[in-house]
Amino acid sequence: MGNADYLAAFLSILLPMAYEFNPELILVSAGFDSVVGDPEGEMCATPECFAHLTQLLMPLANGKLCVVLEGGYNLRSLSESVCMTIRALLGDPVPPLVGQMAPCISAVETIQNVIAVHQPYWKCLKYHEGIIIKDPSTKKLNCCTEEHNFESDITTTEKEITMLSKEKQDFDEFMDSHMKKVLVLTPSVRTAWAGDEVKSAKLDQCLKVEAKKTSFSFSSAGILLRLSKLHRHLVCEKK
Repeated sequence: MGNADYLAAFLSILLPMAYEFNPELILVSAGFDSVVGDPEGEMCATPECFAHLTQLLMPLANGKLCVVLEGGYNLRSLSESVCMTIRALLGDPVPPLVGQMAPCISAVETIQNVIAVHQPYWKCLKYHEGIIIKDPSTKKLNCCTEEHNFESDITTTEKEITMLSKEKQDFDEFMDSHMKKVLVLTPSVRTAWAGDEVKSAKLDQCLKVEAKKTSFSFSSAGILLRLSKLHRHLVCEKK
C-alpha cells in the first residue's frame, strides 16, 4: 500500500466518519510502520504522506490534536516521517505528493467492503453503493509444508544477509533522492528538520534567520532544538 491507498481510505472512510462524529479531542496513535523501508509493515507510504494526513485532521475538534509516537522500526524513515508530521502540526506548508496517485484495485475493493458494512450506522455513507465484493482480487495463498534442508537454510541466510546489506544501501540512496525531490518543491525549512548533527546545525541557522525576518520567538525554537537533541539521542541509543 502506498500514498494513494492510504489517502483514499482516509478521505473515503475515516474523515467523513470523523466529521459526523464531531469529536472534542483527537488522539492519534502515530505508528509509522506503514512508511517505506519499515521491516514490520513492509508498506510503501512516503514521509510526506503523513504531513497530509496530519493536516487533514487539524480542522477537527477546533485543532485539539495530540499525536503520540507509537511505532516505526526504520530509523531513517521514522525520523523523516515524524519530522513531516511535526512540520504539519506547526503550520508549515505540506510538500506535494510525488508518484502515482491512483489507489490499487485491492485498496478500492477493501474500501468498498468497509463502506458497505458500516453504511447502516453512518449518515455520511448513506448514498454510497453498499455492495459487498464477495470475491476480491486478493486471495490468501495456500500454505504448504515442506521438509527443511538445514544446509540449504544456512546458504539462504548468508544470501539474505548480503541482500539486506545491498538493500540498505539502495534504500538510503532512494531516501536521499526522494526527500530532495520533495523538499525542493516546498519553502525552505521553517520549523523542523530530520537528520544528523550537520543537518541539525543547519536547522539552528535557519531558526536564527527566521527569527530576524519575523516575530518568530526563540522559545518556540527551544522546543525544536530539544527535539533535535532528542533525535540525536535516539540515534546514539540505536547504535
